[in-house]
Amino acid sequence: MRRLIGLGRSAIPALAASLVREAESDADDAQGAVDWVTRDALEALCTVEDAPVLIAVLERGSSIVAAVLKDLDAPEVADALIAAAARLQVTNDVIEALQVRSDDPRVPEAVAKYLDAVNGRFALAVGVASLLIADAGYDKGLAAIRPYLEVDSQIRERRQVAEAAAILGERLGMARLVSVLSEEPAPDEPGAEWARHRAALALNRLTGQSLYDPLSVAGLPRTLPGWRRNRLRPGDIGAAAKRYAAWWSENADSLEYVAVSRTWRTP
Repeated sequence: MRRLIGLGRSAIPALAASLVREAESDADDAQGAVDWVTRDALEALCTVEDAPVLIAVLERGSSIVAAVLKDLDAPEVADALIAAAARLQVTNDVIEALQVRSDDPRVPEAVAKYLDAVNGRFALAVGVASLLIADAGYDKGLAAIRPYLEVDSQIRERRQVAEAAAILGERLGMARLVSVLSEEPAPDEPGAEWARHRAALALNRLTGQSLYDPLSVAGLPRTLPGWRRNRLRPGDIGAAAKRYAAWWSENADSLEYVAVSRTWRTP
């Protein structure tokens, strides 16, 4: 990659063309390691004036270029990313680029339409798309999220969908969070422990309870501002699962959703 960057901005057209070729290829590794190296080189070289070139790459099917567009602040970038969602060209890269623009009301609306279009079927980035809608406070998007509460996907995605639904006031989302926390997934399931950890953190925040005590790392405090708390690592998940299962059994029917704080409280 250093050699690519060393070529300077003159390398941008060739790098962009490489992403297009890979996107249009039938090879199984079309979005593989070569793309990531190219993406990293473009991130190092591109400025906002290169947005038209990158948008053209996105329009020709290379979703990975959204990672480069993410930090380019230009109106046409937002338009292009929203258009990508409209044509169902949604990946984690596209959602992350849209996430930083979620104060634009068109963004959560476009993402909700994407979820609605695929209608509960398996699709890329459903979990992060659901969280974008919830983070943006787009209540109308709950209808698009609900079908995915019934989809048997990986535990990470089920946690994300459940949390998004709960944030927006769906009681079944709360039930699914408790269920995810209580699961004992296969040892080789990717991200299982982290998904249960995040489910427990979400339940702490949404309920105001402290039934899960995550561990801090590198001297960071046990509680950090913001509900994501990415810098905390799993504590005793098994104990938290038992506590929240008992709490849910006792309080599930009486819980009330507080829309102003997007939390759930007992009367």
